[in-house]
Amino acid sequence: MQFVYGIALAVFCIVITELQATTTRTGFGLEFLQTQLELFELRMQTKLDALQNNIKHNQIAIEYLKNVSSRTFTNNDSGVYYVNLTPSQNTSFEVFRDGSNNHGFGSNWTIFQRRIDGTVNFNRNWTEYKHGFGDVRGEHWLGLEKLHKILNTERHELLIIMEDYDGVIAYAKYDNFQIGNEAQSNLNGVYLNGGKQNSNKGIHWFHFRGYHYSLKATKMMVRPFALRSKG
Repeated sequence: MQFVYGIALAVFCIVITELQATTTRTGFGLEFLQTQLELFELRMQTKLDALQNNIKHNQIAIEYLKNVSSRTFTNNDSGVYYVNLTPSQNTSFEVFRDGSNNHGFGSNWTIFQRRIDGTVNFNRNWTEYKHGFGDVRGEHWLGLEKLHKILNTERHELLIIMEDYDGVIAYAKYDNFQIGNEAQSNLNGVYLNGGKQNSNKGIHWFHFRGYHYSLKATKMMVRPFALRSKG
């Protein structure tokens, strides 16, 4: 009887020991899982805080562009400016503004086309001409969409500056203008070094050098018509 009782007691002790061991292992697993969840929550909160900060900074930048874009076009400093003509949509884009007046036609001109050295290929499809290409600091086409937004704000005048390979500079200025036939004048043609050509595929302006002369440099700019009286 004592032997049986001893066996039963031993079995009971083994069961208790295993139960305690199981409880200990399970408790360790729960603690580990809880720690991992806390770390995950901390990482998510950190990322959320960073995202909120980025949104805040972007909103500040957008408000700055809204405030700056309207007043910067009234001074005479040449350079790159941000334009936001539809503040409700938070859409802004870069333009290069010519404030030099070294041509004698006043300042505050916004350049939408520039050719100087042939580094940018102007043989593009309609989509590229719609959205623009190149760098506003050098050769570029601003884009028909952006140009339309600018011209749609008020009446504008157009100034075209052209230079041949002899250093002769010609100007064409228009109070009202529209896109014409490229057969007569095409300042977006192929950049061909050397002036006279056998074809009219180059950068040509009929009333300056004719069909078969590819120009060295061109610049097309617009500004509000109301600014003409201010120089």
